[in-house]
Amino acid sequence: MTLARHVSPPPPARITRAKAVEDGHSAVQNARAVRTVAGHAADAEDCIELLAMLGLEATDSAPRWTLADGALGALGAVGAE
Repeated sequence: MTLARHVSPPPPARITRAKAVEDGHSAVQNARAVRTVAGHAADAEDCIELLAMLGLEATDSAPRWTLADGALGALGAVGAE
């Protein structure tokens, strides 16, 4: 005879937080992939084709965290000099 093991599911808030963290990591990873492909592509057409093979788009290169950490503002200030 086996003992039934009853494990309660994790609370919904914990699942939501975990999904949000994973989405953030995914956005960062996608942005890095886009930058890497763009840096190694022969031209714009090659870049678009390579990104399509990976299921990415050029718009994936600007994750939400760049705005939050002020990186874009810092880049703008450097370009204004």
